[in-house]
Amino acid sequence: MSSGYLYQAFHTGWNILLYTLSGGRYLHLEGRMRGDRYRNWSLLFPHRPQPYLQPSSEEEIVQAVKSHDSIRLVGAGHSFNPGLVTEQATMSLDRYTGILELDREKRQARVRAGTRVRDISRLLLKEGLAFEALPSHDAQSIGGILSTDVHGTGKKLGFVSQQVVGLKIVDGRGEVHECRRGDDLFRAAIGGIGGVGIIVEVTLQCVDAFHIRQEVEVRKLDYVRARFRQLLEENDHFSLYVFPFTEWVQVHYWNPTTARKSFLGDFREYLNLVKQALGMSWFGDLVAHLGWLPKLATLMTRLQKGSNLVLQSHKGFNRTLYPIHEELEFAVPVEKTWEVTDRCLEIYQQMYPLPMMLIELRFTPAGHDILLSPGAEEASVYVNLEVVQSRGYERYYARVEHYLRSIGARPHLGKWCDGYSARDLRDLHGERFDTFQALHRRHDPAGRFTNSFTRRLFHDGGKKADPADPIFRPLEMRTLTVKNRVFRSSIAGRFDNYDGTGSPARLNFEEQFARGGVGAIISSFTPVSAAGSHMPNFATISDDDRIPFWREVGRRAHSHDCKFILQLNHCGRQRDVASVLNRHQPSISSTDEPDPLNGFPTRAMTTEEISEVVSQFAAGARRAREAGLDGVEIHGANGYLVTQFLSSAINDRTDEYGGSTANRARFLTDVLRAIRAEVGDDWHMQVKINAEDQADAVIPWLAGGNTLDDAVEIAKLAVQAGADAIHVSSGASFPHPNNPPGDFPLEILKNTYDVLISEGSKTFMNYLLLRYRPGRWMYRKLWNRARIVDFEGANAPLSARIKAAVDVPVIVTGGFQRATLIREALRQNQCDAVSIARPLLANPDLVRTFEEGRELPERPCTFCNKCLAHMIEHPIGCYELERFDGDRERMIQHVMSIFRPLPWA
Repeated sequence: MSSGYLYQAFHTGWNILLYTLSGGRYLHLEGRMRGDRYRNWSLLFPHRPQPYLQPSSEEEIVQAVKSHDSIRLVGAGHSFNPGLVTEQATMSLDRYTGILELDREKRQARVRAGTRVRDISRLLLKEGLAFEALPSHDAQSIGGILSTDVHGTGKKLGFVSQQVVGLKIVDGRGEVHECRRGDDLFRAAIGGIGGVGIIVEVTLQCVDAFHIRQEVEVRKLDYVRARFRQLLEENDHFSLYVFPFTEWVQVHYWNPTTARKSFLGDFREYLNLVKQALGMSWFGDLVAHLGWLPKLATLMTRLQKGSNLVLQSHKGFNRTLYPIHEELEFAVPVEKTWEVTDRCLEIYQQMYPLPMMLIELRFTPAGHDILLSPGAEEASVYVNLEVVQSRGYERYYARVEHYLRSIGARPHLGKWCDGYSARDLRDLHGERFDTFQALHRRHDPAGRFTNSFTRRLFHDGGKKADPADPIFRPLEMRTLTVKNRVFRSSIAGRFDNYDGTGSPARLNFEEQFARGGVGAIISSFTPVSAAGSHMPNFATISDDDRIPFWREVGRRAHSHDCKFILQLNHCGRQRDVASVLNRHQPSISSTDEPDPLNGFPTRAMTTEEISEVVSQFAAGARRAREAGLDGVEIHGANGYLVTQFLSSAINDRTDEYGGSTANRARFLTDVLRAIRAEVGDDWHMQVKINAEDQADAVIPWLAGGNTLDDAVEIAKLAVQAGADAIHVSSGASFPHPNNPPGDFPLEILKNTYDVLISEGSKTFMNYLLLRYRPGRWMYRKLWNRARIVDFEGANAPLSARIKAAVDVPVIVTGGFQRATLIREALRQNQCDAVSIARPLLANPDLVRTFEEGRELPERPCTFCNKCLAHMIEHPIGCYELERFDGDRERMIQHVMSIFRPLPWA
């Protein structure tokens, strides 16, 4: 979900320019529809609502709720999380705005919940009234702010919701409820991110309008630590900006005053905000990416000029202009302020280089009686990690969230909340969470307000997996039953014997996933001949003497009630590293054209060679059945030989194996029919295909290749030829920007890609690009131009089209790691099962995690792809150092653990 430096710098600058030119009336970084797509303020999680609802009355809101099975309300906790990614109804309250009633005597205002805070402040000021305290951003609606329980900072008043005396809510049944402070429904709606209903009206307790003195100064951290309690007690509102790699901090004070407003104070504050936003996004993030932050952090902080302005209260509290950034926020007791801050800085500094970051510390009083609030009975510090939205922040946040769970920190659900589940919230909030869940079930029994984000947070907390959980329903296929809906997808690497015989390490490798609870294992690339090997040290199925080894692999999987499916493959022209067994043989393909990325040479197969390879696939399947395995998968995706026939971007033949989709699929259907003739009709056989080729992803002048419509036709032809299941992937090559999705680890590849130099005509040029920083920058830009940003489960909507077209089970792969995401894909009938590779490599017991009712393991996969970059030369394993707390020795021991225990005989 990250973007590059230039992307965030452009959007930050463009936001400021548009705001300036419009006289403060327009923000680019604000959630809104743009054409037929909705984007939140940070431009993440775009989707096309069907429909996009903008009611202008309470009656229209009620009718909309009753008329739609599922509604997503913008502004209710989705700014930093993917809860709005949906093809279903999305509701905005932007047209349900304004003050309904003003009681000047009581100093109370009843407002529609879609009214932006900035507009409420202006309207109140005309009546001589104001909020007593405000959040730091005034562009959000009052309903959205309350849904996420946004806090301020203060020793007496720490939350916007403390100024709210009444709410009106429309629940999931379309019923209208009025509640007052202290009611359970009030306590659930505040901070409940829309779980119990839509806040439609808010009654605010105001105060007389006042001025506020805003002071900012830069101080030594030791000074602040020594006077910390004093500063808290002496100021009504007090906060800190703490930066990495420096002992200087920025200190902020806000206190009511009777002094007159500063001359041009609003304009001077505007200039301060512009300077800070551009400084962080343009200069600070550039310094961070260049690796200069440790040397320049102190100078950059010292150059921050202080300010002393008297402003209208809402102008002092609020900030309108920000760099485009992400926020992870949590609360701990005030006593832990420095312990936690130091640890978050330490993690950042260990992982550096990362995007520019600061830690904002805000303080709230005790006694906040909201069910899911991070605030608590004791005074709390809200620690907000603000990271410029450049590539790499997700890894930092994942590491921090692991630390936070270990210390019992309470997450702010309206900010980045990627690793928390219902189980975690139950542990943190106890009976309050049980009360919230009961209210959630009562007021939204049909789950109208439930989405992937809220389902993760509010469902299945603390329970063993329900037998009705779709993840754990057995999958009944024609000749094979799998105990659950999670398959280990094809992954392995360079730990078999050089001659293609299997090794003890392979046995240990495969058994760890069976022990971890997956329903079935799909083996790694298994060549049907020595000529079809894409690199040495991968076990083959090319001879009968391989049968005993694969029988032992199957036996070990079966001992854990896990099925084992052998993936049959031939590399064709995508031969990464030749061995002495096939170096003397030119690679074969559907075409004479070399691979465009690496220039791997090849020649087009004759019809006699096609028949020979078809026979090799059939013989491989026969050996797999004799080994007692549970089925085979024909690898027709990701650029290998079958793809080279299927893809219109690669196959340029003019005979019966080229041209139309049916002709391009002929090689695959020949293989399927030959296997059926060899093994019979009572044994499982499936096919892996691309939903989309996207062959032009890296090199834009290439043809794109097969589309989803082509994939649907190929799936139908495969089923007609005897396939019992379709396995959906994407990408006409391997690697591909969207297969495997995630980071492209150029720093690793610069050290491992050299083994390919002699293999292709373009490999030396690629190596030079990878070896030096300017080349890596250019390579990354090419690689990322078509990369899916929100890639987790991105193939599921594509597999849904294929599933609708065939009458066999459909398995889909692509970035699955979250229990709720898998359940969502299964419940929406997008697939019948998911396959997972890298997250299982990181956590082989991932399925056990799901059984325990947890959303993610303690140390989830970061999708860094270092495992695959290492595989060219080294044993495959998790090489993400941060998952091992920076302990390289422990990481290497984990990778090498598959070599223990010793030999199989």
